[in-house]
Amino acid sequence: MDQEIRLYRNFKEREEYDNQANLYSILNSLELLERAHIRDSIDQDEYFTTCTKLLGQFKTTSELLKNTVPDIEEFAKRYKLNCSAALSRIAAGVPNDYEKLSSKTSVPTLNPKFVAQVVQSYITLMDSIKLNMVAVDELHPLLSDLIQYIDKLPQLPKEFTGRSVITDWLIVLNRMKASECLDDDQIRELSFDLEKTYNQFHRILEENQ
Repeated sequence: MDQEIRLYRNFKEREEYDNQANLYSILNSLELLERAHIRDSIDQDEYFTTCTKLLGQFKTTSELLKNTVPDIEEFAKRYKLNCSAALSRIAAGVPNDYEKLSSKTSVPTLNPKFVAQVVQSYITLMDSIKLNMVAVDELHPLLSDLIQYIDKLPQLPKEFTGRSVITDWLIVLNRMKASECLDDDQIRELSFDLEKTYNQFHRILEENQ
């Protein structure tokens, strides 16, 4: 009788295995996306959105694996991943040819590099919450990064409420201990606020195309 072969012995090992599988998938998807972009077989806006999302997911997943996968290039070699384009994109940190996006907008001073950073930061935050990274010392740096990127876009219209919302949440976290976690109601409210202002940010971009 065949015996089932387990790749893990406990929940922690299973979580580690799942995270590494996610990282492998992200690298593979990003490599395919970059190759499609090079061949000009994908719409620029679709490329920008997908690439930004994958970079955000990479940031979140690599943070979870920082103790076991400190070097992404070594990880790719270990699993024989041919993903040089993906690694180059990760090193750059933003989608390729983002200057093309600015030529499509009526607000040329809305720097597309900073736009990409805001989008990526939002995605990283929302993914982190979904992965139950809800301690103060986990959320505070991510919220701080987001507000710093938003501040690089002073041309955003007044109706964008993202900055004030993030500031309010930083105040909440500053009143808590670093080891404390948000409760279920706070998690739900923060997730709602992030989703709402993220969609608001996207609408502003679409209106200026």
